[in-house]
Amino acid sequence: MLAGIVAGAEGRYATAATVFQQLMRGEDRMVAAHAAAAFAAHRRQLGGHGAALAFDGLAVTWATADLGKSGERDPDGLDAEGALVDGLLGLAADNLGVGRLGAARLLRAKAGRLLRADAPLRENPQVEAGPPLRAEDAPVSGPAEDERVETRRLLRAEGARGALAEAGAARPLQTEAAEGAPLSGLPEGGQLESARSPRVGAAEGAPAGEDGRTGADRLLRAKAGSAGWRGRVRAGWVAAEIELAAGNASAAVPSAEEAAEIAHERGAVRHGIKSDLVLAAALTGVGDSAGRERALDLVRNARMAAEKYEIRSLIWPAALIFADLVPANGQLYRSRADTVLHAVLLRADPGGRRLARESPWVPV
Repeated sequence: MLAGIVAGAEGRYATAATVFQQLMRGEDRMVAAHAAAAFAAHRRQLGGHGAALAFDGLAVTWATADLGKSGERDPDGLDAEGALVDGLLGLAADNLGVGRLGAARLLRAKAGRLLRADAPLRENPQVEAGPPLRAEDAPVSGPAEDERVETRRLLRAEGARGALAEAGAARPLQTEAAEGAPLSGLPEGGQLESARSPRVGAAEGAPAGEDGRTGADRLLRAKAGSAGWRGRVRAGWVAAEIELAAGNASAAVPSAEEAAEIAHERGAVRHGIKSDLVLAAALTGVGDSAGRERALDLVRNARMAAEKYEIRSLIWPAALIFADLVPANGQLYRSRADTVLHAVLLRADPGGRRLARESPWVPV
């Protein structure tokens, strides 16, 4: 697992894809869930938010089926609870990337409720509640390429094992199969109702309590009580990115600040760099001179750290942000971003390269 994570951070996406595909076919469903979420994250890094959806959905399915099987919880979130939160946050980021802001808010809120049982990230009420799900935020489906990786009722506490049996190793996993998945990562049929309800994750027919949650939803929350510091950091990223996408940079700053604080307290280099870039984007969006100066320092240091540790997946985004903040040297830093991105794509699998070429998020 670590080999795939390191390879992806260095921009060697083909190597990472090979590692994660093998792990997703393995017998350990908790490890498979983490591999699926990590593979989905790499697809997003290449601009393939739509392609990431089914793999984040598989992460949620497999993690849900594995909840409570191990007595010890991992402080870094490298357990079923952490994989569940990673999958939910991944689905939120996927939906944000394809323009489904309402669905992204709902999925981020679901992850936030699970995180609160451990050590909650301070949440902006807008992120937690969000607007009602609009018709255009409803999951939709398109034709799949190759074999379709089916995602069943990803947020059920009851019935997840049956979904696992249908989505598991009986058919080979295809790295491009996710492209026909529903845009929310939820299954076809009844998705909008499940997403709209405060009882996301409920088993069908289960009675709801006064707070609107079913026994299945309570069980899921009780079992997923600790997702570790990584989940809280990533929740901060997604919360900030949702507010930035909504044009509310001021609301993005607190979540980005806390994510950066947690990452640096843990001494997590890669998470710290990404957190500083997210925080810099939020501060820049606010528009005041003090925030812009701080953003400049954050991006400068993040870019230098990414270069030092050869974290190519973050070097090129940092260089592009720095180019926007320092227009006088913009061409220099854009050239550096182009050079690194070219090297990254040479080390990506064919599907990843295609996603990058087709994505509006990647300046190929």
